Amino acid sequence: MDIHTNINIINNYRLSSFPEDRINTLVSELNVHYQKLNGYIEHEISGEKIDIELIDAISKLSEISRLAPVRIEKSVFSGDYRFAVEVLESAIALAQCSSQSPSIRKKIISFGWEMLEKIYDYSFESLVNESLTYHWLKKRNLITTHAIRSRYSQLHKNDNAIRFEPSASDLEDFYQKNKQKLYEFMVFNLNRSTELHDPFSNQHESDYYHYYKTLEGLNV
Repeated sequence: MDIHTNINIINNYRLSSFPEDRINTLVSELNVHYQKLNGYIEHEISGEKIDIELIDAISKLSEISRLAPVRIEKSVFSGDYRFAVEVLESAIALAQCSSQSPSIRKKIISFGWEMLEKIYDYSFESLVNESLTYHWLKKRNLITTHAIRSRYSQLHKNDNAIRFEPSASDLEDFYQKNKQKLYEFMVFNLNRSTELHDPFSNQHESDYYHYYKTLEGLNV
């Protein structure tokens, strides 16, 4: 059995946009499934027992998604936000349990994408293009850069996170495909005092990229 990660127990938070009593009940029930799954992982038990717990966990996750607001406030002090991120991370851990059937795995990954969209209202393509523009200009010393250090990023550093780190080849490909747009940007937006930053230096955007690429990898 190729299960290589434990599923973290979800904490109870003070919630504002969720029906708190019902969510706390669901979390308690979900954590029971997670504890059983972690026990199976530890003892290398696979097959039907794993699948039963996963199916029950999916039903609880689906109800959490139904009860969640369309958009969740991205504040590090928000219980809604911290709860939603923990739920997303637990779904990713569930999807990495490779003993389940393809249909079960598909449902878990689908839930992960739903939660990602509720937590982060970003366009993946737009963020990547903005970051590539920044790195291309920086490489040619055409902009002034500055470091962004947020309290959140210092408290929640994850050395295992997937980072956007474009190679020289990536930047050259981006330039070849976007010459006109880059020239227009330099003409209309750049001067000696122009100061830009990489969008992925912001913690929320960086987290979004990590979760997006993780879910994308699970789809393979």
